[in-house]
Amino acid sequence: MTATTSRKLSGLVYMGTPAFAATILVALIEAGYRILAVYTQPPRPAGRGHRPQPSPVQLLAAQHRLTLRSPINLRTPEAQAAFAELGADAAVVAAYGLILPGCRAGAVPPRSSARCSPETP
Repeated sequence: MTATTSRKLSGLVYMGTPAFAATILVALIEAGYRILAVYTQPPRPAGRGHRPQPSPVQLLAAQHRLTLRSPINLRTPEAQAAFAELGADAAVVAAYGLILPGCRAGAVPPRSSARCSPETP
């Protein structure tokens, strides 16, 4: 997608979790895309105290005051309805880490989705 395309989109949903995914979210923000919501995995226990730690994408979304959603899974009717209610034109998925449920009418943005994965050697 290009900056010209972004003017034609009413909004994107972004789905990602690790640092790799955060770099893509930064690029979308800097390109001027309207991000309707950011989906990331819930905070996971880490470190010596095993305290829940937010993902790099969660930290970035908070920094940019973007709507953040961290469902445990996307298989529930409520989670799928919440996604569909966003009315996004497209979704960008980059190392999200959760299984995306099968396509249902209204559950997938009309202009489809883009998936990004880090290169492997």
